[in-house]
Amino acid sequence: MLIEEISNGKLNVIEIDDKPDMYLSSLDHLIIKPLGEKICVINSYTNKCILLNQSDWNGCGKYPKIIGEALEYKSNITECDISLDKFFNNRSKSTSFVIALSYACNFKCTYCYQQHNDKLRKNKITKENLDYILNTIIEYKNEHKSEGISIELFGGEPLLPENHDDIIKIFDFCFENEISVGITTNGAFLGYYLKELVIYRGLNMHIFTTVDSIFDNEATRCEINKNIANKHTNSILENTKLLIDNGVKVSIAANIDKHNINQIGEMINFYEQEGFLNNEKFSFVIGRVDDRFYETNYKDILSEADILKKLGELGEIPEHVFASFIRAPYELCNKIGLSYRQNELKGLGNYCWAVAPYENVFYVDSDLDTFRCTYTVGRKELSEFKFSLENLKKYKKPNRTFKDNKKCSTCKIGGYCGGGCEQSARINFNKQCEIEKEYFEDFLNKIFYPKINELRKDLISDTL
Repeated sequence: MLIEEISNGKLNVIEIDDKPDMYLSSLDHLIIKPLGEKICVINSYTNKCILLNQSDWNGCGKYPKIIGEALEYKSNITECDISLDKFFNNRSKSTSFVIALSYACNFKCTYCYQQHNDKLRKNKITKENLDYILNTIIEYKNEHKSEGISIELFGGEPLLPENHDDIIKIFDFCFENEISVGITTNGAFLGYYLKELVIYRGLNMHIFTTVDSIFDNEATRCEINKNIANKHTNSILENTKLLIDNGVKVSIAANIDKHNINQIGEMINFYEQEGFLNNEKFSFVIGRVDDRFYETNYKDILSEADILKKLGELGEIPEHVFASFIRAPYELCNKIGLSYRQNELKGLGNYCWAVAPYENVFYVDSDLDTFRCTYTVGRKELSEFKFSLENLKKYKKPNRTFKDNKKCSTCKIGGYCGGGCEQSARINFNKQCEIEKEYFEDFLNKIFYPKINELRKDLISDTL
């Protein structure tokens, strides 16, 4: 008997003994799709996708052992299922402390999950609390000498002019203690801090900013008028060029929705033609707008498949262009070679990094509330603990998978979806579940099955 397994962008033909060794008792956990003379079967719980001849498909029934093992339901995910060696071989163990000096921001972008929170407290950090955070980081560093420690600045908008003295204090602290620095900013005040960012570039500094469109960026900056928005965009681009030319790493992200999806190619071309993508200090990151708490009521949200389809139409993507939006379809994207260098550290069965037990990241704000997930930052009711060395030691990273919800443990996409976004589920589990199922089905029909048909044609051509 011949089967075909999808892996690393190829169909691998496997000849097996057709002696029936195993009985498949249920199909409820499998995604099954006829493709011509073949049957495509996906098992999210074993991360297997195989093609069988229609004539060899028995539905429930006896199968050779290799097929049975691929298609049987697994209620447990083990370390070997997660296959994280490739990550840990390339990454030393590290911990990131992300400091929100305040939640104040000069913008209120249309899709922003944070600034739409009416309960958001925007008090600035006190000298005492900042000192306490920095002293705690040093204590942690002294007890974890083999770890790489980094500090990142978050908000709100961290680079507001009123934060200047605190930022310089953090830079000096990082210089004295050999700690790298990251900054997530809307970019409006890059020019104001330009001299300092260049002077302190030796901190292995990495700046993350946002330009959603080269020529239409004002569409997402609802609190400012068009002329200011265009000036703001030009300022980000000019200052980014100055920074990367002076050795500072900068990533510009575009948050993609219906209004700018057709501009992805235009943006890549711009960054190529203007010399950004030729500089190793620069990267362009393609993100996806979403509404995790269902409170922005943003109407222009797209599925992963819509963006993947657009990227596929563009052909080969330059080396310094990355994607950062794939969740439930992530493992299947890897199987067909469509990951676009997304490098999120999560296991099979985890929805995202924030519910996986690998990334060591702590967001801490001006009141010493500490958060795990980017979306929860600023929501006091979702704080994990008050920041302290004792609480850092006691904290156990989550490992949320399909096993944490009965509905997920019997869902066909449970092993890939892992229960979806934990924060969305808290608000409305049924809604987030239906959205994830809809997006996943969209991915299968728009991206996955068409790609398999392409691979089958290539396979047949190669054998003729």
